[in-house]
Amino acid sequence: GVFAVSFLLALVNYALFSFMNTRKKSFLVLCFLALLGAYLYGAARLETQFNGPAQRVGLVQGNIPQDLKWDRAFLQETIAKYQKLSREAVSCGAEVVIWPETAFPLYLSEKNKWLERLLGWQRQLAKPLIFGAPYYELKGERFRVYNSLFLLRDGKIVGRYDKQRLVPFGEFVPFEKTLPWLRTLAVASGEYAPGPRSLPLKLNPHQVFGPLICFESIFPDLARQRVRDGATVLLVATNDAWFDATAGPYQHFAQAVFRAIETRRYVIRVANTGISGLIDPYGRVIKQTPLEKEAAPCVTAKHLAYFSWYTRYGDLFSLGCLGLTLAVSVSAVFRRGRL
Repeated sequence: GVFAVSFLLALVNYALFSFMNTRKKSFLVLCFLALLGAYLYGAARLETQFNGPAQRVGLVQGNIPQDLKWDRAFLQETIAKYQKLSREAVSCGAEVVIWPETAFPLYLSEKNKWLERLLGWQRQLAKPLIFGAPYYELKGERFRVYNSLFLLRDGKIVGRYDKQRLVPFGEFVPFEKTLPWLRTLAVASGEYAPGPRSLPLKLNPHQVFGPLICFESIFPDLARQRVRDGATVLLVATNDAWFDATAGPYQHFAQAVFRAIETRRYVIRVANTGISGLIDPYGRVIKQTPLEKEAAPCVTAKHLAYFSWYTRYGDLFSLGCLGLTLAVSVSAVFRRGRL
């Protein structure tokens, strides 16, 4: 995972710095062996074949500007655009259609006329649909709002995932109950609640989407948990319209490359204004849409059951490095004390 890459960078820099200061060739040998080992491991992994059932997936990039996204005056236009692009994806062979995070710009509940209309439209589309929307429900005496992904099939909701790891000061204000004045520093922050479960979106036992909504895609442990929960493909649904045409969308997209390599899963990424695309288990970008353009590409992803080293053992390597660092530090303190 990313921690092994960080370890390699730190080790190579340490070796080069030590050689420059001591002129001991052993540090150059260490640097060479570290880079050679990384190259040989990568070359060997590229020879590994990952086989599984293939599926054509339609990625719908609506390109709705952030300043119009929640404007009720543009609601009909927004939904019509997503429906048009979805039909285009189906016409090119999509077996399932995916919309991005909060593509449906309304707060939904179990009894909602807009949701009923969407269910009827999906039945006519005759293909499973995954889409993002805020969802609220009554818990006790209070409403709880979630940032959710829904799976629709045959005109019914057959799956729902609620975002678990929320953006601080964006989707919630941390420590707000204890320090309520923090809300004044983030007046535009939402009041979302973290989802209680990490259940994947299952089409059938061999085709299971592991959802990661926006911010969640930067966390390796969440991607690992999705795979351990049964995901055969990882799905990143996001709205990066906040960043406009800056480095932000590209940096966010790059995070998905690491999630693909760590878990050895195809990663499907669907973004409102881009970048949408497909990344294979080797980290190679198979498809990438342009930024701030409408798009409805069809990509072919394989559903895999393979468990990578990181999926099996998690952050054991980084925890081992941390333990070794602490042991060496404590040993150094004791040695100085004796002197």
